[in-house]
Amino acid sequence: MERLQRSKVESTSAQTASPNSGCSWPPGFRRSAESLPGLLLFGHLESADLARHVLLNERDVVLCPADVRELDALVADYNSAINPVISACLNVRVAEKVACIEAGVVKPWHPPSEPESQVAARAAALMVERDMSEAEARAEAVKLLRSAPEAPPGNYLKHDGRIYLSSDFPALPKTAAVYENVKFLVGEYAAVLIAWFVQRGLCTDPATPGRILEGISKKPAK
Repeated sequence: MERLQRSKVESTSAQTASPNSGCSWPPGFRRSAESLPGLLLFGHLESADLARHVLLNERDVVLCPADVRELDALVADYNSAINPVISACLNVRVAEKVACIEAGVVKPWHPPSEPESQVAARAAALMVERDMSEAEARAEAVKLLRSAPEAPPGNYLKHDGRIYLSSDFPALPKTAAVYENVKFLVGEYAAVLIAWFVQRGLCTDPATPGRILEGISKKPAK
């Protein structure tokens, strides 16, 4: 924290933000308690995600426009460094999952069978509307009901028109190795952002920076 604070934040003002500044929050800046490790590891960060966070701005002190511009610059620096790395990690993960699929390690997900009541009701309507036999109507009813299956639970990958649940994949060693590097870089740049709030007296709990950085280092890949 100290090394990064000196190298990245030293040039910015170290004045303590005043709760009676007379300034007001820009539109879209809302109080938040979202997981900071998850937010920082997702990328595409915005100042509005951080400015009123309960851990970084404990008393919800309003930032004046000059302070918001400073934070905007740090967030832009963060995104410039982090977003390409996160994107590259996602590409590695997709490629590794596709390799598992093509090797036959993972089987595609199939939607659950339609309840008999739905099939029967749709088939009855088709028999009237299209003058179908019962067998033809049932076959068509099943086809129609399956044409728009419900989204599968959790995260999934769609490949060659088929859906594969993320939970069905084995460990992805290449992705895990890259992800560790991503977390390291995110931690370094996150420390700069946290230091900005510490310098201004917005984040006063001495344990908070360590907890956030530890959360980043220990967060598993999705």
